[in-house]
Formats: sequence, C-alpha cells, structure tokens
Amino acid sequence: MGTEVEEALLSRRGTLWSYTINHYPPPPPYRAADPFVPYGIAVVELAEEGIRVEGQVAAGCDLKALKIGMEMELVIEKIYEDEQGNEVVAWKFRPVQS
Repeated sequence: MGTEVEEALLSRRGTLWSYTINHYPPPPPYRAADPFVPYGIAVVELAEEGIRVEGQVAAGCDLKALKIGMEMELVIEKIYEDEQGNEVVAWKFRPVQS
C-alpha cells in the first residue's frame, strides 16, 4: 500500500445518492448548536469522478424536501468559531436551486 497523497479537484455538483437526518447530537469533539437542531447528512455521487462524498446538508435546507436523485451542490459553511475567534468551516451540500 502506497503512502503518497495527491491533491485532486472534484466537481462541485452531483446527485443525492443517500441521506439521513440526525435527531440527536453526536458526542464530542463535535460541537452541536445549543439548543440542538436536527441536521442532514448526505452522500452525493460525483458522476465525473465516479465517487461518492459524504457531508452535512447546509443550514436552512428543508430536510423534508430531500429526494434521492436530486441535484446537489457543494458549499462552504462556517460550523463554529474556535476559542481564538477563528472560523472553522466545512464543506456541505444543498439542493441546486432551479
């Protein structure tokens, strides 16, 4: 097994392959909102690359409107600020607006 890592650019759009909605806060070190708000986890298939990528569903998305096969796009979203005031960001997915 090799140990070399190579950077690769991925598509920003794909198809919703699967999803779930978390109705409970995960354990630390995850930082959940207080009060906790359920959030979606999506698996998006990037057809060009032939891979599936997992990530949270972006804030403000209607989780009840998620449908397998819908087009999704990657966004960058702040998840919290650390003790020094730095924004910690992550990729998330949201439905493509028609």
